[in-house]
Amino acid sequence: MSPPGMAGRFLSLQFSCRTFVMTPTRLAVISIVIGLSPLLIALLGSVIASLLGCEQKGGGISQCYFCGKDIGGILYGMMMMHWLLIITGGIAVFGVTASLLWAYVSLKWALIVTVAPFALGLLGAIISYAPILTGLRAVEIQLSPVVSGVLTDHGKPVVGATLVRQLEYGSYADSTTVTDDDGRFNFPAHYVSSFRPGWIAERSKPTLAKHGIFLRQGDEHINLLSWQSHYRLLQHPLSQVFTNLQCDLSKKPEQYIIDSTVEPLYVSALCKLPPQTVPSAY
Repeated sequence: MSPPGMAGRFLSLQFSCRTFVMTPTRLAVISIVIGLSPLLIALLGSVIASLLGCEQKGGGISQCYFCGKDIGGILYGMMMMHWLLIITGGIAVFGVTASLLWAYVSLKWALIVTVAPFALGLLGAIISYAPILTGLRAVEIQLSPVVSGVLTDHGKPVVGATLVRQLEYGSYADSTTVTDDDGRFNFPAHYVSSFRPGWIAERSKPTLAKHGIFLRQGDEHINLLSWQSHYRLLQHPLSQVFTNLQCDLSKKPEQYIIDSTVEPLYVSALCKLPPQTVPSAY
């Protein structure tokens, strides 16, 4: 025979489970919570970024460390959740409408008037925005290929110069290297996991990926190589274009066009690019 206390707790739990009944008021409250949840998550991500002192620029976020781990990508994903208001806002409207019909007309009419249009609308959204489903997972992309070369000034190696690589694609990543005794420098390929390729906004206005190699001289940054494009061009193999560069500070920057299967890639470079690229005066 079970102890009275345990039996009492079991009966109480069973009774509390049975007494939960959906009502028009509860339906309205649940609908509103679902509708506002993406906005609340986005605000939470922004608040966490602010509390950690992480820099937010242009809707993106710089590297943000918490307990030694970069959570910039996670916070960025949270901040982009507001786009889901397009879906959850509709759910909230239908839910509140159904609760009003249920309260003042009947449950039958609430189901007929709200569920049928909602089902058709949801089906249409899934068909139209199937690509957004990829936004529920991070996609690994190559944000920068290997960039290497020799830095000279009137043909003489520049030794001990600090070069900065600045990358931007929603979040920001800066890295530095120092030229060796022969003026050589090397930046390894840089990969990022990004939620951006699957978001709705990318369908109409793709985010520009920005890439730059600069010579740091005090507070001044001299542009050696820079380009920007949307993320589809990031898949274009550039490893043979940006290796073994000849960068002479006495030269003037040139504009280059790199052929791509997607669209031309325009590059501003003080460094001399390989022959397969076409100099242009655009």
